[in-house]
Amino acid sequence: MNTLKALFLTLCFIATSQFINANATHFAKTPETVAIQKILSDLDCTSLLKEDVRVNIKFFVNDQDEIIVVSTSNRFLDQLIKSGMNYKKIPVSNLERGKFYTLPVVFKVS
Repeated sequence: MNTLKALFLTLCFIATSQFINANATHFAKTPETVAIQKILSDLDCTSLLKEDVRVNIKFFVNDQDEIIVVSTSNRFLDQLIKSGMNYKKIPVSNLERGKFYTLPVVFKVS
């Protein structure tokens, strides 16, 4: 009986460690991410924020390699993000044109 319990606990430990490793994703610094990060860092949202805010930005890239923001998850920053990101050209190598992407962004108060 003790052997069976030890085997069960070992299997649970292995399965849990596999799930933990699966959630740890590392984002590569592609030309797209660098360009989008630069555009977002140029936005002046310090007057609108009192604390760190996480925003999901839904966008696509058109045929002229321009970002088109469709929606955001924060109504206070929506207009600022759209006006700052829409129609900005980015280098496109890994993104498909016309495909919708959701980008999680954290705006930190300094």
